[in-house]
Amino acid sequence: MNKITALTFIECYLPGFRFGGPVRTISNMAEHLSADVDFKIVTRDRDLGEKEPYPGIIPGRWYPVGSAQVYYATRRQLWLHNLRKLLNSEEYDVIYLNSFFSPDFSIKIMFLRRLGLIPYKPVILAPRGEFSDGALSLKRLKKHIYLVAARKLGIYKQHILWQASSEYEESDIKRIIGKSANVNIAITIAPDLPQAPGLENNNTTSEVIEPDHLKIIFLSRISRMKNLDYSIRVLYDIPFPVTFDIYGPIGDQEYWNECKQLLHKLPSHIQYEYKGIVEPGDVHSVMHKYDLLFLPTRGENFGHVIFEAFRAGCPVLISNKTLWRDLTAKNVGWDLPLEDVERFRAALKEYTGMDCAQRTEMRHRAKEFADSFVRNSNILQQNRELFVKSLRVP
Repeated sequence: MNKITALTFIECYLPGFRFGGPVRTISNMAEHLSADVDFKIVTRDRDLGEKEPYPGIIPGRWYPVGSAQVYYATRRQLWLHNLRKLLNSEEYDVIYLNSFFSPDFSIKIMFLRRLGLIPYKPVILAPRGEFSDGALSLKRLKKHIYLVAARKLGIYKQHILWQASSEYEESDIKRIIGKSANVNIAITIAPDLPQAPGLENNNTTSEVIEPDHLKIIFLSRISRMKNLDYSIRVLYDIPFPVTFDIYGPIGDQEYWNECKQLLHKLPSHIQYEYKGIVEPGDVHSVMHKYDLLFLPTRGENFGHVIFEAFRAGCPVLISNKTLWRDLTAKNVGWDLPLEDVERFRAALKEYTGMDCAQRTEMRHRAKEFADSFVRNSNILQQNRELFVKSLRVP
């Protein structure tokens, strides 16, 4: 196929990492699809929550980053008239939006398109989990108002291809946007591309396993969406010793303060510590030190940190709000409904009661599960077809 140029918009990008999964999704996509797609990525000139811009970067210029070209924008350069200038001055075949509700990196662009103020190019729109029940429950009124306004104005009616990372997200898009757009919408499933495994994945099951003791890691952005407070409440009634280490950037200081108050109430045999931010290149080695990733998230469109846990041979205890399902049958962890706190506690007790051989087997299974996912060549083809299909959407 002819090479496609995708003008891509995302809140934060490399060298930043605090924005989490979407950064890894787009960087992996840019590398895997470099032979077929030229990615021109527009993003902020600083990482999530940072007051200072990236050092050595002059905003408003294009920089080569891996296989992509990246335009780092100041707040002023994201004003409506400046976005219009950018969209009218660049050459591209498709606009790729990595959010539905982002004002600067989605809503403004769709309004400019609806008003005919930018070239009427096809759009790929990836909600990145924003339509899950958990995500929509946060700032619900504001999101509802925008969905109603978008339907009235017909912003999402034409020439848009919706990207779902799984059949579960496809269902969410149909449920929310199908009703809002009041039309049949075009959706294609293209799962997030994981980073190819490296040499660091060898010998992931060599950590010492301590019977009757559990080393748990929570690794994610500290926000209500990731549900750290739920993890803490689950641990209240656990009768055996637990080491509970928390990693991740603090995305919501008010929420973190609430979580700290809950942590202070944990019994003495539950040892906890906030260990700060993990650089992306260190995630594997950090995850490898723990028995279990505990992430009762309200929703994920992919969940890169969950995949990284599998790849490090670390089983997971997560909610059933992700694409990672039927984990108990696969012997790699548990995916449970958030409505049933006792099932989470029972899973922790079950894992603690396992002997060393059983835990080691589970760690091996987790790594094998990740390896088999990477070997699935259909994922790469689905992502290629995403861009080809976008040019054909009526």
